[in-house]
Amino acid sequence: KAQWFIDVTVVRGVLWLVEFRVAAVVDAFSRSVIAIGVAEREPTAAWIGRLFQHAVRCAGQAPRHLVTDRGVQFTAKSFSICLRRFGVRQRFGAIGSPGSIALIERMWRSMKEEIGAAAFLLATPARAQLLVRRWGVWFNGHRPHQGLQGRTPDEARTGTRERIARRPTALRYRLERGYVAGDPALPIYRLGKVA
Repeated sequence: KAQWFIDVTVVRGVLWLVEFRVAAVVDAFSRSVIAIGVAEREPTAAWIGRLFQHAVRCAGQAPRHLVTDRGVQFTAKSFSICLRRFGVRQRFGAIGSPGSIALIERMWRSMKEEIGAAAFLLATPARAQLLVRRWGVWFNGHRPHQGLQGRTPDEARTGTRERIARRPTALRYRLERGYVAGDPALPIYRLGKVA
């Protein structure tokens, strides 16, 4: 069974006019974003519990351990009961040691850099939710990770790797660009043959 991380971060638009809380559940082995959600204000333990249950449904099973910080949502009795229902043991990151939850903190940094504050400038909660979900699809399926030896989270989770087979040098390739759901902030690059 796996180990997951769950955490909450604040995302602000340009000039801090708009502010959302984004919560995510991340698999420690594959770095996959299993579930991600947006709240307009600080999420409650019940809200976090629903996000965790959604992650369990998406993954098809609960992890053995869930690593959190000591935020009020994660120490609440209702959240502990939710975890017990799934047989999950909660572990806390070390106080004053950001390295204990570094994996999810690094994911937050990537999300904030790759989506960009301008995208949240005038976003509604529904638009912010759409942005982070699209980013999660892109992050899992198309963003290689140094910590995964250049594989994407989906490749690490499935044990596969998309490889370009060796071809005779007479063939040439070109870089083709597409986008997740047509969003230019989430590019997908592939090598295509030149005719």
